[in-house]
Amino acid sequence: MTLKEFVHRFVIVHKCACCSEILEYERCNEAFCSECKLAWRSAMTESCGECFKEISECACMPKRLSNSGALTLRKLVFYSPEHRSEPQSRLIFKLKNNKNKRYSSFVASQMRSAVMNELKNLVDINSEDIYKSVVIAYVPRSKKAKSENGVDQSEQICKALSSVTGIPVKNVIKRKRSGKEQKNLTMTERFKNTESLFELYDNADVSGKYVILFDDIVTTGASLTACTRILRKGRAKGVLCFCIARDKLKR
Repeated sequence: MTLKEFVHRFVIVHKCACCSEILEYERCNEAFCSECKLAWRSAMTESCGECFKEISECACMPKRLSNSGALTLRKLVFYSPEHRSEPQSRLIFKLKNNKNKRYSSFVASQMRSAVMNELKNLVDINSEDIYKSVVIAYVPRSKKAKSENGVDQSEQICKALSSVTGIPVKNVIKRKRSGKEQKNLTMTERFKNTESLFELYDNADVSGKYVILFDDIVTTGASLTACTRILRKGRAKGVLCFCIARDKLKR
């Protein structure tokens, strides 16, 4: 047993992202204990009020996001900030305030099948060309938020998603300014706030490529809409949006 293996088994304490129960070593790579994992799986079967499919199969998206050129919006669960004890709420909080890669790896593993299912209708996912024709990108967190919490959860999740899919992740979108905090704004204010908030990096090349665009939570879809428009102006062949959760109170 190496020192790293010893520390991982006997020194580091692995806890459930929801209830903080200490996990057995055999479950140390999972995000939840058995009980909370059941609650998470139950959340993934909740029905969408628009298409009536399970949320994990739902591709519904805000009209402005659709009009911006996004091909789809896939999500894992619904989310309500008011219900802080739900596993999805606790997981999102841990992702935003914790560098623990175990949580981001869990989200990536949950998203992988949806990503590959969407891509198989567009490209040959068994061909090496997928590495040339598809790229993973994300809505970047503000410098202030990243500085305060020490992590950009979307970047971390996208790196984990790249590991399980083999699709490269690129820093193609940057913030031109900090902007106002979205959660305190109305729908109209959110879209206005993001209109000139993002831009492509000077050396970003998305021309002719499909972009897997990730954001952690979708409320109005303002950030994804702004970034999709930028990617389409950069001649991206198509933009497929993904998130952990969509706020079920916002439509």
